[in-house]
Amino acid sequence: MFCALPALAASDSTAAGSPTGDAALQTSGPSFTDLPVDSSLYPAIRYLVGKNILSGFPDGSFRPADSITRAEVARMMVLAKGLTPANGGAQTFSDVPGGHWAYGVIEAAAQDGLLKGYQDGTFNPDGSITRVEATSLLMRLSGGDLTGETVEIADVPAGHWAYRQVATAVQAGLVELPAGNSFNPEVNFQRGEMAKSLSALFTLSPVLRLNELNGKLTVKSGTVTVNGVKVGSAVKVSAGDAIVTGADSKAEITFDDGSGFLLMPGTEFAITTAQGFNYMKKDGTAGVAVDKLTIDLKKGNIFGALASRYDNNNNTAFLDGSNSVLLASLDLPPGILLAEGESEAAWWNEPYAQRTRVEVDMPWGVAAIRGTFWSSLVTASGQSSTNVLIGDATLTSGGQTVSLAGGQSSTVTSSGGAPPTPPAPMSQTERQAFAGVQDWVNQRAQEIQNNLPPAPPSAPPGAQGPPNVVNAVTRALEQVTSGLPPANQTPDNDGGNNHNNSTLTVAPVTADPVTGTTVAIGAHVTLTTSTSGAEIYYTTDGTDPDAVYGTPYNEPIAVTEPVTIKAIAVKDGYRDSQVSTFSYDVRVATPYVVDQDGGILSPGFIDMGAMLRLRCATDGASVYYTYTTDGSPPATPSTLYTDDEIDEIYVEGPLHVRAIAVMSGWANSEELDCVYYAPPSTAELGEAYNENSDEFYLPSRDDIKLFAFRLNLDGEDVTAGEVVINAIGVAGTVYASDLSDLKLYIDNYESGQELLTDDVTAQADGDGMLTGVQISGFQLTTSQSAYDIILVGDVADLELGDTVTFSITAAGFTTAAGFTGLTGVDSGLTIIPDGDPPVVEGNPHSYGS
Repeated sequence: MFCALPALAASDSTAAGSPTGDAALQTSGPSFTDLPVDSSLYPAIRYLVGKNILSGFPDGSFRPADSITRAEVARMMVLAKGLTPANGGAQTFSDVPGGHWAYGVIEAAAQDGLLKGYQDGTFNPDGSITRVEATSLLMRLSGGDLTGETVEIADVPAGHWAYRQVATAVQAGLVELPAGNSFNPEVNFQRGEMAKSLSALFTLSPVLRLNELNGKLTVKSGTVTVNGVKVGSAVKVSAGDAIVTGADSKAEITFDDGSGFLLMPGTEFAITTAQGFNYMKKDGTAGVAVDKLTIDLKKGNIFGALASRYDNNNNTAFLDGSNSVLLASLDLPPGILLAEGESEAAWWNEPYAQRTRVEVDMPWGVAAIRGTFWSSLVTASGQSSTNVLIGDATLTSGGQTVSLAGGQSSTVTSSGGAPPTPPAPMSQTERQAFAGVQDWVNQRAQEIQNNLPPAPPSAPPGAQGPPNVVNAVTRALEQVTSGLPPANQTPDNDGGNNHNNSTLTVAPVTADPVTGTTVAIGAHVTLTTSTSGAEIYYTTDGTDPDAVYGTPYNEPIAVTEPVTIKAIAVKDGYRDSQVSTFSYDVRVATPYVVDQDGGILSPGFIDMGAMLRLRCATDGASVYYTYTTDGSPPATPSTLYTDDEIDEIYVEGPLHVRAIAVMSGWANSEELDCVYYAPPSTAELGEAYNENSDEFYLPSRDDIKLFAFRLNLDGEDVTAGEVVINAIGVAGTVYASDLSDLKLYIDNYESGQELLTDDVTAQADGDGMLTGVQISGFQLTTSQSAYDIILVGDVADLELGDTVTFSITAAGFTTAAGFTGLTGVDSGLTIIPDGDPPVVEGNPHSYGS
């Protein structure tokens, strides 16, 4: 049922079904350090991030080429299907106990039939999922039948256990065959590949694609009621809503995919069925396209626009009976049109297949619309007619059906089962009616062009680009309105200027990026019109432009502050285009951290006790912040940063800072989210290196301090040459092959003087596990009260959340009889790599890295 919408902002860019976040952290889309917004993967990743199915890493990266574990995939499938994680119950897999972080989602997926383990009863939750395993899981999630057709795959023969799953996924375009037609079934599936496949599945899957269809009704003029209640602002309408326009009134209903209706005066219109399908817009936002829409038109006149990629008959009817007028079809990816009678398409082509998606029930007949622009009329007596500007429709009455192509019309002239009249060229009255609303038609065509669901992944190469809906509709309008008396042109709104008597109108101005986009300072807006030879004029002060007072458009317009651009296109011999309006928010610059001297601080290790300050490059912006010092994630930034002494931030341990900059009239900045670490003081012998925790968070995989401990000689009688360190034993859970560039540092505890810097070699046991390091030999002397011993190296193949525990043992020390200073040495340390390597200057062990 309908409900009032909140007041629309000047740049209403949030589509129905698109993600919304915390009000203090609204952005135009997620930002990743390793994934630019113009990457072909970005829309798919943005789509799934908006559905809270995917996320990036704490360091701001997404890592599209990384592998993904079977447990992570299980979680994604459960979220995609809307399953409830299990809470307790029997354990299905022997290696997924109740305490495992993914136990609930793995159990839910297994109970739903999505997941299957191995024959030995295990699931291997932390193992990377392979391409063939991921494909099989995607096919189960789809809910669609597997193909019976033969697909040539070099390394997945017909007898392979997953051949039909892989063949179906290849046909559906959900996975790609690399060069040589090989699938590489045992190669790990990448995060970027999963994002691309799963985002497409939301549109293609019979299980995931269906959604409620809602439209937005806008009063164009006069009095309009919804369910008997007068409305004056934009309202949401859906199945069950009845709309009535007064004698001098008009209303418009629009949908995410650009489809819509224009309700003319004196129309009674009801929505009886409204079903949509999920799809991803080209910018990665979520949309719901028209799938099945049934309208009850009791009386009055409507114009309709149905988003589609096709013009089935490839031409319009010849208005004068000759072969002199031919309308080029929209560019259609081949192979997805349904045959006559709407036979069933493969499930992965169903969202894009040409079939009836709108039915208009009239008193004496039913119009079935496949696309793209049409009009239906019911007179006071009940006479029912439908005509098509471009596309394909049928009209049924009395058990008989006629097909209508572009430029054709048919009427049911009487009740009692009379058949429709044979298709005929549109009458002059019908042509004049379209001429009177061509501004609305052009606007809908542009919205369809901007929001059309993309070509199916299975479309052949070269056919993936969107068809030029605007050009095709412009040509259809020119054909239909050609030769009409100029006095019959009545614009639907105030856009456009009548500088000549032509019935041809310049196509509206379009902009890139589209209106409602949030841009960075200095971004450029490009204006175009599809009418060849037309000139564009624009304003940025809110006034309507024309060829006299507008600024001639000669180059892209730089955006330096939030702006509304109004533009018009003119051409001699044509009516001016309607005025197009494009609004852009500008994003405040992201805050950054500086030290007390003003130097910019990158996340990573800094000195204990250092003072940090927050800055923003956008003059006049206010910075809000929050931080924690215990390693826990901070809350949403909410404290205004004033740069006073009370807001000074000191590093006294792990410091996690979040900040955002805001300014009235501007879009909030991207969020600053960074972590700083101060090297803890070296622990006494036998204590963990980090005194407060056995976990040490690292922003780098390079120059990692693997362990550090203090060797105390206080009270020990050490004679020169009596104690020599030849090796250091390390009991832990890391392979020696995962360590490289190892260096051992031995420093004077009191002075910090470096006594030894030695390149060392990792030693391993029979299983390849690290057991220690061999050094060239270091002689303890009585002149030192204590030594700091630090091992630094590069660590490979560790991901966020992996843990490696090192314990220092006394096994590698050569000591004199009776020497007890090394008894019970045990320094446990958990390594948790977190992010990409920072820039570290100086000796790595001096910076705690």
